This record gives sequence, C-alpha cells and structure tokens, in this order.
Amino acid sequence: MRSVPYSRVAILTVILLVVGRTDHASGQLQLPPPPKAPEGQCLNCPPDIVTTPSFIYSPPPASASLTSLLQLQAAQPVSEEYRSQFDACDQADVFRGEAVARIHRCSRDPNRVKALLRLPDGSTYVEAKMSLDLDGTWWAWNVGNDSTQRATSFEWRIPACRRDRSGQECQVNGAAYPYVVLPCTAKEFGNKTGVHVGDFGVVIYGDKWVAVFVADCGPKNKIGEASPATFRALGLGDRCRLLTGDLRTAGRGPLNCTKYNLNSIPDSVVYVLFPDSKDLSMTPSNAKALAQETACRNIDLPGCGPRAHIRTLK
Repeated sequence: MRSVPYSRVAILTVILLVVGRTDHASGQLQLPPPPKAPEGQCLNCPPDIVTTPSFIYSPPPASASLTSLLQLQAAQPVSEEYRSQFDACDQADVFRGEAVARIHRCSRDPNRVKALLRLPDGSTYVEAKMSLDLDGTWWAWNVGNDSTQRATSFEWRIPACRRDRSGQECQVNGAAYPYVVLPCTAKEFGNKTGVHVGDFGVVIYGDKWVAVFVADCGPKNKIGEASPATFRALGLGDRCRLLTGDLRTAGRGPLNCTKYNLNSIPDSVVYVLFPDSKDLSMTPSNAKALAQETACRNIDLPGCGPRAHIRTLK
C-alpha cells in the first residue's frame, strides 16, 4: 500500500489537539491545565514532606541531613485532633476543654507541636520545643522549687533500691543521663503512640543527635522536655549558670549546679521514640550504651557504624 504524506496543516492540527487549543477571540494558544495531585498528595514536594488530605508537614531545614533518614514521606499523623489540643493550650491554656493549672500553663512556654507522626516502622515522631527538666538532679534534691520533683518516673533497678526506691540514688540524675519527658501522667499519649516510661528514642536538633530514654512523666498538656545532659549532648550546654562543689566532701566531690538557665529551645526540636523498646536489664552503668545501641539499630544515624540487626517496631 502506498503511504500518504502528512501535510504541515495536518501536523499542526494534531499538535494543537494534544497540546492545547486556540482562543479565537484573542488568537492565543490556551494550554490544558496542569495535572492535579490526588487528594492528600503533593506532585512536586521534596521527598521528606508529609502530606495527607488535611495535613502538610516539612521538617526543620537545619535537621534535613538526619530527618531524611526517617522515611517521613510515608509517615501518617498519629491524631491531628489530639495534636490540636496542644495548640489550644499554647493559645488559651486550655486542654481538652479544661483550663490547666497555673503552674502548667502552656502560654508561658508554648509546646509548638508542629508534628505528631507515626513513621513507617511504627516509631513516633514529634517536632516541638525543648524545655529543661531538672527532676532527679542534685539541684532538685538540694535547691528545688515548686515545679521540680526529687523523684523521676523511671527508677533504677539496682540492689540498693529493692526495698525503698525513694532515695536519690534510685532516681535518674538528668545532669548525667540524656532523657526526655512525656505527657504520661495521663494515658492518652501512651495509648495513641505505644511509647511509655523506659522506652528509648533519639532527640535531633540541627545536625546533631543524642540517644535518650523516657525517664519522667509530665502533665498531659505539655510535650517537649529534656534533661540537662540532653542539652549538653546537642551542643547547647547543660544550662548551668553556677557550679559548686559538694559541701559534704569539702569541695573534693563532683561539681553540682546550683542555678540553671531555664530558657527553652522554642521550636524545631525533633523527637523520635521507639515504642515497646524498654530493656529491663538497664542500669546506671549500661543505660547510655543501651540507648545508643537501640537508636543505631533503628536508624542509620551518622556515627553509628554498620548495623548488624534492624529491629522491626511494627
């Protein structure tokens, strides 16, 4: 069969049908509208942006080198309704419709919970502020104030504490151990995330990270507290303004802090928490090593080295 050559007019007609059409009034070519993303998705978003039908989240740019390891693009909100309660407390000192106690008001130190997500491996991701928790420290036992407690919710399981866990040696000294505080005086956070006292995690600020464990519980309306050792490990100093020697050893003992800078890191702090990761063998001597091991087993963080085993949290 003999082929029939296409004319230039025919070719132009096909192009116009595919690419667009001409507005006869203006003589201009009208292109078809750009493709729309399916509901809850973003066609041109960076790979670490979380999108759902009612939620778009982008992590702190300064932490991109670390948050890029977390598969955030596949994360899902734990509960936006629950997260919004922290916003309400920041704005009006109300949580779940009830006014919060004066000592626990959020407006003085806003939570700024920008994200509360469940990562693909089942771990919990929170972006919020970071304030200083001094429970369990030498300061709490020897100076203290109305907002500080001597005891921590996590207590060491050591021989000296078998009969009585109320002593100072049974509490977690936040000046020595990187730990975080969760709103676990109420059960809602634990029920929604599976994270409880004793579980491990990671705190990220800028391009630094530190392995932590949950050592204390705070009020239900507050998220984003950590120990002085956590601040120090992130390059923020331990917030101590005045040191003194232990008077019982005439200054020959360890230096202790008698005055702290209580200013919070206002936002952009990332907490990644591993549910059901508590290790009953944890003691004061191995706590830091266990926290580091758990962090590196779950996230391929800089400085971890090769991972021999990857734990599935689901």
